[in-house]
Amino acid sequence: MPVTPSRPGSSRPKCSRPEAPSEGPPGIRSVAYRKSEPRSKLFRGDFINEIKGFKLAGRASPAASLGFVPEYAPDLTIREARRRYFDANGFPPDGGYADAWVKFKIGPIPIAFPNTEGRRRAVPFHDLHHVATGYDTDLAGEAEIGAWEIASGCTQERAALVLDLLAMWPVLFFAPATVYRAFLRGRRERNLYGSRWDDALLERSVGWLREHLGVDGSTRKPTARDRMAFAGWVAVDAALNLAIFLALVATAIGIYRLLT
Repeated sequence: MPVTPSRPGSSRPKCSRPEAPSEGPPGIRSVAYRKSEPRSKLFRGDFINEIKGFKLAGRASPAASLGFVPEYAPDLTIREARRRYFDANGFPPDGGYADAWVKFKIGPIPIAFPNTEGRRRAVPFHDLHHVATGYDTDLAGEAEIGAWEIASGCTQERAALVLDLLAMWPVLFFAPATVYRAFLRGRRERNLYGSRWDDALLERSVGWLREHLGVDGSTRKPTARDRMAFAGWVAVDAALNLAIFLALVATAIGIYRLLT
């Protein structure tokens, strides 16, 4: 069965990048690399520069530690590109899809939450979105892919939507333009949510995947509807995080009263 996209159109803001080296860091030389846009240009302030390379899953990759983001050749199969993506980011061979818990760190802070059925359904597609778009798996990259997925349409996958909103929130404070650019790109591209997952998809090429999703690097001036859509999702994100904060405060107060 063919994969059905969720939204037509495509766009990607252009930016100048240094010439890519011929090979990547040790241990992942089979991946083609491009130099990532310096985070100092994306963020302002000393604190945000400190989160460069902090991973939202797995260990910090050798690529990220040297300032590289993997880019996969169009003639690779999606299966092989995904394997290299797992290797580059320190993920297990199966991606950890069947794990009971999702465990990661934000800097030195360990975090874990249940790997729900909704997340298990969404994360295989999410990983292929990383492969197709080139967004990293650090804090900034997850905010970018979150904005991209929301803009390209992921409301049918509620787990993906909630996790994308949570990933966007901290970076919105320090680099709203970065999140906005990714959102605009998603407005003109497509994602795989709602598609059928099977081996036939993994045997297709990365070039096919990018073409299918409309990832072609074209640009277009944002419209008033684009701006309104972004503002609306930022408001939804703020409401979600406020609700979570109030729930945590109420829980803390309840525990304090039980103990005193």
